[in-house]
Amino acid sequence: MSFESYKGENLKLSSEMQVELARRFYGLPKKAKGKELDDIVLRWIEVNDHSNSSEFRKLVEKRPELIELYKTNPDAALAQIEEQIYEKETA
Repeated sequence: MSFESYKGENLKLSSEMQVELARRFYGLPKKAKGKELDDIVLRWIEVNDHSNSSEFRKLVEKRPELIELYKTNPDAALAQIEEQIYEKETA
């Protein structure tokens, strides 16, 4: 996915996906908002020298169909992303 295609709706969705990944990683309830959510998202992004956000970006660039899947089946898309990102952390 080029920088040009990584804008608009796809950029919004990729940001939303990272928020959801952070929520799931730290077990934060969906109703969490504001500073609590911001802190969790920043922690997720910064963990292991920004590896989560970096791996997410690389994966979505390599597999843009994950953003399309997120539109119709968010849980399946997030599960695939988690598998790829966290597998690399433990390898």
